[in-house]
Amino acid sequence: MESKAVEMGKGGAGGGAEVRGAAVDAETRGAAACAAEKSVLMVVGSLRARSLNRQLAERAAAVLRGCVRVSFLEYADLPHMNQDVEVPVPEPVQRVRDAVEAADGLWIVTPEYNHGLPGVLKNLLDWLSRPVYADGTSVMRGKPVTYSGAAGSSQARYAFASLWTTLDFMGADVIDVMPTGVLLDRRAYSTDRLVLAERDRESLELQANLLLMHMGVPRPLVCRSVT
Repeated sequence: MESKAVEMGKGGAGGGAEVRGAAVDAETRGAAACAAEKSVLMVVGSLRARSLNRQLAERAAAVLRGCVRVSFLEYADLPHMNQDVEVPVPEPVQRVRDAVEAADGLWIVTPEYNHGLPGVLKNLLDWLSRPVYADGTSVMRGKPVTYSGAAGSSQARYAFASLWTTLDFMGADVIDVMPTGVLLDRRAYSTDRLVLAERDRESLELQANLLLMHMGVPRPLVCRSVT
């Protein structure tokens, strides 16, 4: 997957334009340097290696890279939520908690299973909802979160509704934006290749900007366009 860096300060003629371009570049570099201290954790609701939602998450991550640090949460080894094994905390549970706690924001990208959330994602959220602090709150309390998904005719709207309910109950700070819901056709299912429409790319860029603003990035930028 290729991504194009946004070029700024070009297109003017003469020395004045070059000076203005240099000023814009300097401002952009300063904002990017400050933003580089921030991080976004991508969470994919499918464990399948060639998941179409994994591909969507990669597209979203490409938009953010250069603006903030981006990483993916790996949680395939997470045990089923069971209070009988909650103490001592299993290593995979502690690992995902630490990753979420360290992130400045989360971007969840999920398929829709039977008009709901995939079991693996709900299991992850159940673990993350457990209280870990002295005041009885979890690592999700106040965490900026946005979400997207790729699915069939529903465009994941049932999964989104379930996800919003869960995140809101957990006390997450859900970004107020229409989530990107990609409509998958039969070709996508047969080829395992995600193709985005122009509206999908624009929606991802809008989500990226709003997430960055919510995270307190000084000058939110879409540093890379969606391809």
